[in-house]
Amino acid sequence: MQIVKIVIAIIFFVGLQGLLSNYVREFQRLDITLILVVYLSLKRNPMQGTIVGALAGYAYDLLSGVGLLGASSFTKTLIGFTVATFNVRFAIDNKLTRLIVIVIASIVNVTLFIGLHYVFNSLPEDLHLRDIVKLTAWQAAGNLIIGFFLFPIFDRIFVQDSYSASTRTGSW
Repeated sequence: MQIVKIVIAIIFFVGLQGLLSNYVREFQRLDITLILVVYLSLKRNPMQGTIVGALAGYAYDLLSGVGLLGASSFTKTLIGFTVATFNVRFAIDNKLTRLIVIVIASIVNVTLFIGLHYVFNSLPEDLHLRDIVKLTAWQAAGNLIIGFFLFPIFDRIFVQDSYSASTRTGSW
């Protein structure tokens, strides 16, 4: 049941991201799939965080038509694995730290994404540092706000998953 929920959530949020980005210009700066990746990575399962990051990122790449196919998949895979591994070691899954993790993940996501484009010489000529900082700030702020509202919804959708994860690890 957990896998079905995750696959449906990835399809839904990638589709929602694409749909909203076409009609509302501000949603082009946000990354709803990153919020899903961070949430599911906070479930103390590095493999789940890695796979969800890879799938959500690749689906996002395919839908958005970015010039460097796989860049978003790479960044979300790395973020998913890192967040899940960090959460296993330090138990950071509470309401406040979730929001902090969203901001950090958003900054890392943009930085890695732009860095990959730089390495492969696929950055637009007219992109300046000011534009990158502005994009990073918008994504971090927007993802923080949307994450604030989505995390309680995710808690209800994935309630069984958090219970089963806590019983496997022996924590309450």
